[in-house]
Amino acid sequence: MFNYKVEFAGDFSIWTENKNHGDDNTKDLRGKRFSFFAEPQIWYNISKSFSAGSKVNMFYHVNTTDNIFQVYPTIAVKYKL
Repeated sequence: MFNYKVEFAGDFSIWTENKNHGDDNTKDLRGKRFSFFAEPQIWYNISKSFSAGSKVNMFYHVNTTDNIFQVYPTIAVKYKL
């Protein structure tokens, strides 16, 4: 995009797992738990080997079993050899 000055990257994963893990703490739980993880990135290429950008880590049922959508934005610089 913009003559290779802007790059989009990242990944995401979606999965389900049983709420009952077979231990005493979860023995009464039933059903499935939906989980989501994403890590979208945007980079602006300042030169051939130097870039500045941002990455956002997004979690749902990954770090906690609470029904909370967690978002952790960052800014970064990248140097490619």
